Amino acid sequence: MLEPTDNVAKIRIMRQHANAVSMGKVLDVSDIAPDGTGSRTREYKILNRVHRPMGQVGDLVIVSNNYPAYHFAVMGLGPEYAEHSRVFAETHGKGFVKNLSEYGPFALDELS
Repeated sequence: MLEPTDNVAKIRIMRQHANAVSMGKVLDVSDIAPDGTGSRTREYKILNRVHRPMGQVGDLVIVSNNYPAYHFAVMGLGPEYAEHSRVFAETHGKGFVKNLSEYGPFALDELS
């Protein structure tokens, strides 16, 4: 399972998360890249209109349509968020909601 090891990626994730919290939005990490780029802030109400399902755990404002990207982003916030990753996997599964080829850098990472 990939986890951010680059401090720049971790800092990007932390800043993006803090920005989403301060704006009252969620951070969609479905398309996050290994360097921490690729996430988007979204309005909560937009999630109902997004064409792909999003998973969220508790009050953490990070959402994703796939477990590997969610795990990567959550672990970028720190090991104290590992429980969120475990709950996401139990609740939403460790797979993807659509064709694997659509999900970029994490598409083949978590198949077992």
